[in-house]
Amino acid sequence: MIRSELNPEVLTSAPRADAPFTTDAALVTEAAAGDRRAIAEIWVRYRNLVRSVLLATLGFDQDIDDLIQEVFLGLFRAVGQVRDGAALPAILSRIAVRRAGMALRKRRVRALTSLLPWTQLPEVEVAPPDFDDRLALTTLYGLLDRVKQRARLAFLLHHVHGMDANDVADALGVSLATAKRDIADGRKRLIQLARGEPRLRRFLPPVQEDE
Repeated sequence: MIRSELNPEVLTSAPRADAPFTTDAALVTEAAAGDRRAIAEIWVRYRNLVRSVLLATLGFDQDIDDLIQEVFLGLFRAVGQVRDGAALPAILSRIAVRRAGMALRKRRVRALTSLLPWTQLPEVEVAPPDFDDRLALTTLYGLLDRVKQRARLAFLLHHVHGMDANDVADALGVSLATAKRDIADGRKRLIQLARGEPRLRRFLPPVQEDE
């Protein structure tokens, strides 16, 4: 049985190297049975994804770490009801989107146009190899707050976190056609913005006639 609160020792402890959690489905099954290693492994695998979704919606927030734990707590409370463990990234993203919406309503945030620059989003495990690339990465994330919220989320989930369009649709609670359109819109808008940034031009595809 999943406990009503997250134990920091469980979350910060590294799973054993021989832990048999090769798939998300196996993780969900063992977590539902109360396996502490499975709970810790879910946290390790997907905390950056959850942070990215929350920051994409809320911008930088001093309570972001608490919100991340609330998202995982929401998952663990209902993990026994998860039918498709392979959909774990989409499930966590959906919970994060809903939690972010609750936070926005609670704090009476008028709009998302005042998001701070995304210099802290998402966490990148491997740093770019040189200073110019780091500047380019910072510039890129600084442009993301100028992309509409849903298109930005769709772009991140698909291009940064590797979700397919079906999982993006599930995470955002929209149809597959809408998810595909949002992914395309987010990419198109970001490319348009990036063409005005000298540091990013070398990473961009050739200009198309319809752009």
